[in-house]
Amino acid sequence: MDQTTLTIYVFSYNRVQFLYNCLRSIEYCAPDFRIVIIDDNSTDAATINYLQTISTKYEVIYSSVIDNYEPKVGGLYNNMEMVFRLAYENNQKYVLFIQDDMQIVRSIDREDLQSIDHFFSENENSFQLNSCFMKLKDQKEDPYYLQLDESAESYICTDSRHTKPRWFLATGVFNVNRYHALYGALERTESENNYKCRERGLVMGIAKQPFMMWLPFPRSYRKRKRSLLHNLIEYIGGTGFYPIEYLNNKFPSKTDNRMPVAEAYLTAPNIGRCLHWSTEGGVPSLLARGGWRMYLGRLIRYIKQ
Repeated sequence: MDQTTLTIYVFSYNRVQFLYNCLRSIEYCAPDFRIVIIDDNSTDAATINYLQTISTKYEVIYSSVIDNYEPKVGGLYNNMEMVFRLAYENNQKYVLFIQDDMQIVRSIDREDLQSIDHFFSENENSFQLNSCFMKLKDQKEDPYYLQLDESAESYICTDSRHTKPRWFLATGVFNVNRYHALYGALERTESENNYKCRERGLVMGIAKQPFMMWLPFPRSYRKRKRSLLHNLIEYIGGTGFYPIEYLNNKFPSKTDNRMPVAEAYLTAPNIGRCLHWSTEGGVPSLLARGGWRMYLGRLIRYIKQ
């Protein structure tokens, strides 16, 4: 496997600073891969101008269908479905899906590409390899419900008691032909796709040596907008733009039995005090801060129920 067998698709909406950081990380850590940007019809002037500027360097595709619109993530799953169709028509073997509030954190080398091939050859009931670091907040479950697969380079979950999305995520490496053979069509939300994959007996690999991650405490949108209340919640929750420092080595090593938890290996300067990284924006940013902000977040969540 070489760089031509994997295309990187960046999903974008209204966050020019984040998009710039994401693209810069790809250029720095994976310079030889083809990059395509899928924009969900951004309305922010700075984002629109930036997309026009870089359209001579990258292929930029604008979403034109919103039938699969979902309040939290907009037209993401419709856009993903479009990419799966285009990738299949163009005989692309693998696609890497990354969102604008994420970044590559270390170099992607030939050994990583071999690991991707190895995972899919050892797991015929999988079309996805999650290439993100794990989250600290999920470690009450991950150590108990995840196990190494036959390749010994990725974790899989076969225990339905796990409450987190361990059967499907909207990011990571996807085997295009395998997706069409085993799955065929995405549902509207991550939870629906996670449930569908689990019920079909499909597994998602979770890389032991991941190379990408969500930025902590990002600014976010709900229903493609930022309401006054949402702005206030995120201001108190300390959301902002916190790029992650690049890693010089792979972590953990193949002989390391520790799980690749983001907070243990990655550094995002200036994020301030927190119990764990929040990657969702909104109320979760309050909960992750601890102290009085955590109690405020719990109160807001209770009122919204």
